[in-house]
Amino acid sequence: MEKVTSFADFFLKNYLENEKITYEFRTKSLQINSFLKNRPSENIIIAYSLLPGDLAQKFDIKAPSINLRIKSLKQLTSLGWQVGLRFDPLIYNNNWKISYKELIRTILDEINTNYVHSVSFGSLRFPKQIFKTINNMYPGDELFSHNFEKRDNVFSYKDEVEKEMISYCKNLIYKKVKKDVQIFSCTPY
Repeated sequence: MEKVTSFADFFLKNYLENEKITYEFRTKSLQINSFLKNRPSENIIIAYSLLPGDLAQKFDIKAPSINLRIKSLKQLTSLGWQVGLRFDPLIYNNNWKISYKELIRTILDEINTNYVHSVSFGSLRFPKQIFKTINNMYPGDELFSHNFEKRDNVFSYKDEVEKEMISYCKNLIYKKVKKDVQIFSCTPY
């Protein structure tokens, strides 16, 4: 909605004085002109939500393709903007290891990793009532066919599946980014 609201442009012009606050723009958008025409700021992180291409085509309907998002990340890091890589949700399927390995490799080969501020991982999760509603609406859907379990009031993959996915992806990241990059997990409990 940047072309309509000019929110990022307005924000960058009016709210950068307080450098004690870190701001994160979480997006899938290609509308990065406001950032490209401004000087990078250490307290601004532009964080992209990322899924492997096959999953993005299925679940990120009407969002820009992963390749175009990576192109935006490349432009931003080439100018010195701090970026966040948000692999949330991680979605399990039969080829998840291959898909996420390819996605992470492609991103880290394309962008300037010196400007990766942080990386987060979180498995697919739903509040209890939303899970029940969606599961009833789409019985047998592949998205819900991988053993979810209820923890507190959240449905997510079984603990061992979630831990395996997060650990696998973290290890791929650790191989390519500088040591001080913040890497964290978003878990449902």
